[in-house]
Amino acid sequence: MVDEGKSTLTYTHFLKEDLMIFRIAPNNGIMPDYESGQFLTIGIPVVAENYKIVRRAYSIASHPENKKYFEFVVRWVRKPLPGRVTTQLFYASEGEQVYLTKPTGNALTINQRLPDGSKDERRIVCIGGGTGIAPFVSFARHLHVVGDKREIVVLHGSSYVDELSYKGLFTDLETESLDIK
Repeated sequence: MVDEGKSTLTYTHFLKEDLMIFRIAPNNGIMPDYESGQFLTIGIPVVAENYKIVRRAYSIASHPENKKYFEFVVRWVRKPLPGRVTTQLFYASEGEQVYLTKPTGNALTINQRLPDGSKDERRIVCIGGGTGIAPFVSFARHLHVVGDKREIVVLHGSSYVDELSYKGLFTDLETESLDIK
């Protein structure tokens, strides 16, 4: 049996017809602890399968210090066959019920100290393509919230500029860091 909690789709934002950011909040209001780089398995009733709960894993884009919701960025790939859970998510409305498992997977870790014991102040470089940017969004937000002053460079590749899902966030973080200097 899968250990999962009832949750609610609280926000959807379509960046394109096949690319969206959405948020899910646990119904009990308790956000489990997690680390940037982990993922959640989302279960949703699939209409075409007599409302059978189908589950898929999605990388978390929100940061661990956010205790209100989980955020995800998802592309709806329709060929050769559309994903069953992603299709349901793209047709879902805010307020619909879904199921979440506890966060799992390897976290993104960086050194706080160098081998000689001195503070690690090296630049951090993250490279992601398409929706693979999600763990790095979580990581950048986390570093910002905890006040880590290291430079973080995020290289995000996509076929088209309007597919750079978090371009505004990264631009805002860069502008803020320049204003502080």
